[in-house]
Order: sequence, then structure tokens, then C-alpha cells
Amino acid sequence: MAVPVSLAIQALITDLQDELASHSLPFRWVDPNLTHITLKFLGDTNPRSIRDLAGKLAWAAGRTDPLQLTSGIVGAFPNTRRPRVAWLGLDGDTIELEGLAEDVDEVAVELGYQREQRRFRPHITIGRLSRGYEPPEDFELAARELVVPSQRLAVDRIQLYRSVLLPSGPEYAIIDEWRLGQEARAPRALNHG
Repeated sequence: MAVPVSLAIQALITDLQDELASHSLPFRWVDPNLTHITLKFLGDTNPRSIRDLAGKLAWAAGRTDPLQLTSGIVGAFPNTRRPRVAWLGLDGDTIELEGLAEDVDEVAVELGYQREQRRFRPHITIGRLSRGYEPPEDFELAARELVVPSQRLAVDRIQLYRSVLLPSGPEYAIIDEWRLGQEARAPRALNHG
């Protein structure tokens, strides 16, 4: 479950990736067209449980009004000194976004999924350390030198994705989406093929 990002944010991510790549950092960069704000990763899901999940996600989306976010700093997990995942941070209505992520986690737990063990940190993943490489020591300096323009991101929906990992990278398909701040609706018939 995720929040889609705008074309402007995708363009910003492209620029940031180009700048970071100029430092020869050993990262696999996420295709900007595939970027999103992950609220919860479910893993393998039984298609029969999607209908129940859809109804509960409509409830979670309806509890949260549309949000305004802005691009923040570039950082890394677990930290910038030992980066394994590079991300673009988010500012703005982040407390409300955290509340939405908690609601999404709660409804998933009600359906038998594992509760998130880590606190939600609003970000967009932009790259992952390439296999076989040690975390680069110069990432922290490269990230600190970046000038990240403040780009707005209006959040008005959440989406449920199906992801398939291919040798060329992940492929995503939107299964359904729900507008923030709207009354829950009956989930439409979904194609799980």
C-alpha cells in the first residue's frame, strides 16, 4: 500500500539520482516512474483476502484528510555513514501521514498480516546499495552537498499495488485506490489475474 508521487517529484528524483551517480556511488537507482511512498509492504497475499483488505483500506483513507508534503533532505538507512538504502525525505503534514500509515498497518494486522516493527519514517526510496558492495564512505558528504529544491506533493489518495520482481526490476500494477477524506465505498470487483 502506497501513496503515488507526482511527475514533479519524479523529475526531482531523477536530478538527485544523476547528482549522486556522478560520485560513482555503488547504488542501483530506482526508476523514478516507479517511485512512491510505501505505507506498508504486505508480501505474498492471497487474492481472496484482497476484498476484505479493500474495505478496510477505504476506512483508513476516509479517516485522513488530503495532505500537503514537500521534498526534504536526502538520507539513507540505516544512516548516511553506512548507507544501504538512499531516500528522499519528506516534510509538511508528516504527522498526519504517519497516522495514515498506522491506520493502514492496523487494518492489515486485523487481517492477519505482521505488524510493522519499525516506526514509519516518511520517505521515498531512490536507490539501493548494489549487491556485493560495501556501503560507500563518501555518501554522507555527497548527500550533504546536494541542494534539494522544495517541491510540493499533494497527497489525495492511497493505492494498493501488486508487485512482481523481474530480473529487470520490479513491475507494479495498481489493484485499487481510495481517496483521502471520503466516505468508505464498496470495493469494486477486482481482476486478480
